[in-house]
Amino acid sequence: MKFLYSQYQLETVIFILTVYILIAHAKGWYKLSPKPLYNHPFFWASIFLPILIFCIFSYYDLSNKKTSTLGAAQYDISTFTLSILALVLPATTILSAIHRSIQTDEQIKLAEKKNESDKYYAHQKYIIECLTSLTKHEIKSSWNGHENSRTISISNPHKLYRQAFKKSSPENTSFELNSLINESLVSLWTWLN
Repeated sequence: MKFLYSQYQLETVIFILTVYILIAHAKGWYKLSPKPLYNHPFFWASIFLPILIFCIFSYYDLSNKKTSTLGAAQYDISTFTLSILALVLPATTILSAIHRSIQTDEQIKLAEKKNESDKYYAHQKYIIECLTSLTKHEIKSSWNGHENSRTISISNPHKLYRQAFKKSSPENTSFELNSLINESLVSLWTWLN
């Protein structure tokens, strides 16, 4: 392959690439996010930079007097320029694969968050259904010949759930029973037996 570009021509292309890299770094264009790929300047640069460099080198090829010879020499000279143009497809393919993995990671995070929320509401629904299914219980006791009778029922199961599982929320599901309620239930169970 004949390399017929002057130092000035190569310096022009290197200057354009350097300016782009500095601007991209300053503005954060190189960062990919789950946004659609066409919203990223990095994607458009992966398409237009090789095309721009191709156009510059093609201009230099056409303006170069040595390229006016016959077909084989013309082909040898333009292969470098055409190979730069061929970089568009691999660059965008690699970029889209990286972007796809970023989007997949974001979808996994959202699915985990939704699963955590679903787990919380399913647990809450199950416990509240269990609490509402409990019937009223009458407890009789006698002390020094006096008989007492009390009826125990759960009037607000939602409030009892929030008190029993204080650490639990849709964002952070924790099925750990509140220690105060746990101790109360143990002492009540001991008193009843």
